[in-house]
Amino acid sequence: AVAVADSHHLAAFTVDKIKSPGSVYVFDLQDQKLYGMAGRLPTGIHSMAFSPSARHLACSASDQKLLIFRILYAGKTLSYYSKDLPDEEKAALKKQGFLGNELISLPLAAQDESIAGTITARSFDQKERLVAVSDNGTILLYDESFKLLKTAQSKSGRKPSGVRFSPDDT
Repeated sequence: AVAVADSHHLAAFTVDKIKSPGSVYVFDLQDQKLYGMAGRLPTGIHSMAFSPSARHLACSASDQKLLIFRILYAGKTLSYYSKDLPDEEKAALKKQGFLGNELISLPLAAQDESIAGTITARSFDQKERLVAVSDNGTILLYDESFKLLKTAQSKSGRKPSGVRFSPDDT
């Protein structure tokens, strides 16, 4: 899965390993450096999207979870420095030219494990609220702290393939 933040020069992608859980990597496209990572995830990620401010990254997990990672800035660099990666992973990333001064751990801001189905689409509004839809037709609305506000079932009898807020965030 790949996601690009509109105006924040960030891109994220996932790597799912056959024998171990996957990882999410965030790159600064301007500096061409790896700035963040969420590693050893308990499941694979099949799609993701940045919020408009690029402060959050919502990921649809293959085990029917919604994971939301926090991305905070300290000046021009991401914050939350971490030294929790095994030395062999740091060495492999450095050898590939991805590792700058420090690798940043992406903290988990929220997760929803109560989803009956796999999230197939998600969208943020300008206030960082999130709307998502699952493959069973359930539409989920979260507030800006990612508390589930409401769920609704699609009434068309068809499974929605996408979901978005209107331009005025309603």
